[in-house]
Amino acid sequence: MPILKDWTAASKAVWWEKVGDPSTSVQTISLRHPTYPAEAEWDDDDTETLKKIVATYLSKVGSTLDLPELVDPSSDDFTVHLAWLKLPKVNGSLDPDKSFWLTRYGDPVQKTEIVDRTIVFIASEAWRAGDPDTIVGSRSGMRVVAHLAQGQSGSWQVRITSVARSIALPQALEAHALQPSLVQGFYAFMFSPSNFANLKPLIRSSAGLSDETPLAINGMRAMPVPDDRAISEVYATASRPDDGPRALAYALTLQFAFDQKGQLGKPTVERVPLVANAAPPVKADLFAQDPASKAGLGGLINARPNRSRQRLDRFKDNAIDLDGINLDINGKATLLDDHGLVNVLQSRLVKENANESATQIVDPALVRHPRTSGFVELSAYQHVRARFGDGHLRPLFDTIIKYGLSPSDYFLFATKPLLVRHRAGIFPGPGKDGKTVNAQVDFDPPSCDLIGPQKSWSQDNLKPLQVRFALADVKRTTSRHDALGLATDPRWSWHEYCHVLLAGRTGKLELHFAHSAGDALAAIMADPWSKLADYRGLRGYTFPWVYLHRRHDRSVYMGWSWSGRRHRPARFPAANCNCRHKGYESEQILSTSLFMLYRALGGDTVRANDRPNRPIRQRAADYVVYLILRAIGLMPPHHVGTVETPDQFVTTLIEADIGTLPVTTGPLRHRVGGWAHKVVRWAFEAQGLYATSNPLDVVDAPGLPPEVDIFIDTSRPDSEGGFPRGGYMPVSLDWGGAATPARWHAAPDALAIAANQIQVEVRNRGQSAATGVKVAVWYIVWPNTSASPPHWSPATWTRIDEIGPRSVLPQGSESFGPFALPAYPSGTRLLILAIADCVDDHANTSAASSLPCSNYAVPIVDLVAGDNNLGLRLYVVP
Repeated sequence: MPILKDWTAASKAVWWEKVGDPSTSVQTISLRHPTYPAEAEWDDDDTETLKKIVATYLSKVGSTLDLPELVDPSSDDFTVHLAWLKLPKVNGSLDPDKSFWLTRYGDPVQKTEIVDRTIVFIASEAWRAGDPDTIVGSRSGMRVVAHLAQGQSGSWQVRITSVARSIALPQALEAHALQPSLVQGFYAFMFSPSNFANLKPLIRSSAGLSDETPLAINGMRAMPVPDDRAISEVYATASRPDDGPRALAYALTLQFAFDQKGQLGKPTVERVPLVANAAPPVKADLFAQDPASKAGLGGLINARPNRSRQRLDRFKDNAIDLDGINLDINGKATLLDDHGLVNVLQSRLVKENANESATQIVDPALVRHPRTSGFVELSAYQHVRARFGDGHLRPLFDTIIKYGLSPSDYFLFATKPLLVRHRAGIFPGPGKDGKTVNAQVDFDPPSCDLIGPQKSWSQDNLKPLQVRFALADVKRTTSRHDALGLATDPRWSWHEYCHVLLAGRTGKLELHFAHSAGDALAAIMADPWSKLADYRGLRGYTFPWVYLHRRHDRSVYMGWSWSGRRHRPARFPAANCNCRHKGYESEQILSTSLFMLYRALGGDTVRANDRPNRPIRQRAADYVVYLILRAIGLMPPHHVGTVETPDQFVTTLIEADIGTLPVTTGPLRHRVGGWAHKVVRWAFEAQGLYATSNPLDVVDAPGLPPEVDIFIDTSRPDSEGGFPRGGYMPVSLDWGGAATPARWHAAPDALAIAANQIQVEVRNRGQSAATGVKVAVWYIVWPNTSASPPHWSPATWTRIDEIGPRSVLPQGSESFGPFALPAYPSGTRLLILAIADCVDDHANTSAASSLPCSNYAVPIVDLVAGDNNLGLRLYVVP
């Protein structure tokens, strides 16, 4: 790090916070550079030496902060009307008129064993420059923060990391320079003992307070106006009376005109109760889903993006909570969240003089319909930080956080916050003016070598990612007025945000083998509450509203195969490889595979009336999206070895599943890892993966099963391809009844029960014999079907017996039994679970698998639906 004399505010490691209207003036009010400190040595306890260090720093940042020259190089003291608050001793008590230390100790009680120390230097407006006794408390000043660490030689290393000044400080200093006699005269007048003593009676009488009301004056300021006058303010607080516990304390501002002769006219007093109300959260009427998903088959015509504001208005949801921001006292929201994760920026395509580096401010009360800029701006924020609840498409960062993942893990190659440009041009291409239906992620990689003899990786080199959104339609209008922005479509947003996660985590915008997993995230996130899910053909549209011809239900036989003609590497030679075309087609293969996974894990669940069971579908969607997000988090940086093939991606998904331990709250509550990994593999197999290992082969058909894959057959429909039984074809994961068993339960001939005797048939869909196969049968009484079914746990279920070992040949079967079921009265309801296990294909319940679901209580539906080694029957004793 640079020593103080070499430090410069021009470094890119220095963050400049700016405020102001770009059409008038923009001011820098703070600098922050925690990874680029201005360093100096401090050898003793002389606070004057510390002051010299800070004075040198101020000489370097004053002009950057839009301030005049601050300090006299010869004296290191202020040349303007500022003064340092005195610095107390290290262990001195806190004092409101002093700068202060913040110290951590090994023993905080005895204040010994210093761990680290931070010092906050404070300067404030003073009516005599450099004199702390004349500080006026005008609310205008500066602060500088430095950290101190003791070196081996006993000296202290001072690291200055930030400076901030009041917004009004330049105007306050300018007043002293432009009208010194008036301003100085005011403060000299007010600071005279007799005049100061008269202030409290004047405030009490002006505010209508009793003579006994305790008052404290804590500041004043003079604001010159024409005609050699000043509008002057005095700040005070009125304490709560001792005999009035329900009374309020007040902040008081006394205002009056002043000239060289003194007070002019009757003063006014503003009285504000000193109570803190929680700032109202931002609520807005927005699209909780894309209008096509909300409209369903009968409403698609009215929901098209080129429809009028009145038609589109019907698809809004009321009072959606936008998390992480609040309304200010004027009812406006600044679209920069409290976690520093997202910043929605202004756009010149909306307002010609906009500052496109500044955060967008919106008044939600003025957003009347979807064809307004405010609606688009709020939507852009909504899809990153908003209410996390059923019926609403999940927002990016709230989803990551709710899943227990850290957003910071996805910013390895980028810095926060994510910049969202709600209306922007698309570069390169014909959409530079923003008059196009498109969106993109703008990734600016770190400008440093990752390899070589002079590697220069540093967090200082990171830059923010940007998402750019253009229009949702160009047919109706492309003007600034009545335009519908693409940022209103949550499905498009999720596609782009997958690029954000990939770039931020791996340093590469796309997967090596496909464009991204964004189509899958969009499709899975939107499906649970979409009315289009009721219709098979429409359910497969990935972007049904702002239409893009991509689907997530592609047929493996039509070339949409991991081993087929739309993906195989040989189709795309190094020269003229058409990788972009390949990437989008491969992405549809990927989204079809992942959507199949979602459906198999509960995404097809219906209620008794065959209508979608949306909460169960949402539960399945959350787990699959979580696996995708965690898989991206498990990917290595691209320069040391990327995830190159679909199967390597399958591996990361499986790693995500088997590394998951249970939680008791949130959308993943009671999910126990290890239950889904077999279905992950099968979903990609069904889409042609594992059909061949030769990249020159063209196989437009499902792939091969594992070498050994024993199973207890269910009532699921046949899988496509040459191995129809034993797969995980999607079915409703409801329970059915005794007369109509659920299709994910064991088939009657696979787990047969007659005269209290149980017979279990085990089959093998693999290519090699399964040796050492054992079968155990367990049961539990479940008397009330209205209650939640019992979780699987060896501690609560009863084992009848275990039979084996035996071998099961490829494509063969073997019967295990009989198992004697204990006698129970007629009408007793039992759940019976058969578990087939072998060394080459362990059941997920097997202790030998060491999976989380073998060590924790697991929802029985998860366990059985995710493992074909298990067979479940709901049995009512006749």
